[in-house]
Order: sequence, then structure tokens, then C-alpha cells
Amino acid sequence: MITVTDHAMLAFIERDIGIELELVRLAIAANVARAVAAAAELGLTDYNVRAGGVFYLVRRGAVVSIQPEATCAGPETRARSLPSCRRAAAQ
Repeated sequence: MITVTDHAMLAFIERDIGIELELVRLAIAANVARAVAAAAELGLTDYNVRAGGVFYLVRRGAVVSIQPEATCAGPETRARSLPSCRRAAAQ
């Protein structure tokens, strides 16, 4: 089976499906804007944001992962063992 890179997949989504990825990027930035401003005042670059049922991981001032809030919620959830959820629980 052939491997499809993230670059190729994003190009397909944008060009063939017609989703404007820059609009998606702007929507993500808008969702975390208040938290980004607060973190900047505190001098933070690594933090987590919960907004609209979504969990954003920000590292070095960039959103690096997005997960449904339920992915990291509750001890009964197997996904709680994901590295990003463990880091979030520690912060």
C-alpha cells in the first residue's frame, strides 16, 4: 500500500474537495484568541485551551493538536492514556 503524506492529503482536501484551509486556520486562531492573549500577558508559550467542546494544545506559541474534549475526559476513557491527555492533566 502506498503512503500518503499530510501535505498530499491537505492539497487534496483543498484542491479537489474545495475546502479553503486558510479559513480553517483562521477559525482555529479565532477560537483560541482570548487564551492566546492571556497567555502572552503571562509569558506562556506552552498551554492548553478548552473552547467550544474542543481541546487545543498550544506548544511554543502554536496550536499543535486539537482533540474533542471528551477524548481526555473521565478516568473511564481509554484515550485518557494518550500522551497529549496526560500532559494536559499535569498542567
